[in-house]
Amino acid sequence: MPTSWFEKSNAAQLLGEGYLAFTVEHGPERERYQGIVEIDGRTLEQCAHHYFQQSVQCDAVLKLGVSLSEDKTWRTGGIMIQRLPRKESMPPNAKIDEVWKQRRDLVRKMEPSTLHGSCISPFTVLFELFNRDNIRVYEAKKLCAKCNCSYERVELVLAALPNEEVESWKVNGKIVVTYEFCNIQTIFREDDLTELRDRGKLE
Repeated sequence: MPTSWFEKSNAAQLLGEGYLAFTVEHGPERERYQGIVEIDGRTLEQCAHHYFQQSVQCDAVLKLGVSLSEDKTWRTGGIMIQRLPRKESMPPNAKIDEVWKQRRDLVRKMEPSTLHGSCISPFTVLFELFNRDNIRVYEAKKLCAKCNCSYERVELVLAALPNEEVESWKVNGKIVVTYEFCNIQTIFREDDLTELRDRGKLE
């Protein structure tokens, strides 16, 4: 599918009806934070801006770049800067406001190819943008696509339901559970439900 098609399409056409959710894992000792807003914007950038305005209620700017190489490999990159909220004890500061506007405009004017190109490193991008700001780069953390869904959790849900309700969930002799976060489906056929009954998890 050509990249021009994506450029001409909007987020609603690509994603359909639904919501945009941002989930932040603060670690095992703290509760997960999740913000959800409706899909509002022509691009993912605009949808993300809408999220920060509506849910987080702070100034932020996001720039994304996507390309399809000659060998049919997708390359993506992105940068986001966020303005930290002002403390209630601090009066408004026109100088700080102007600094934010300047940095925001620098990100907005970036060429998308800068973000997904193979000839420039993320550190170089940051230095070229913010070399006057004494930036610090923290140790990188690897990202991975991961969902906390599990077959065992669905078993616990089914075990907590009356048998009549479990039976009412069947469609064509099976129960299909779709995880909203990752969109993966778990299918329980009659043999699976029989096994759960034999193990005492279903009454």
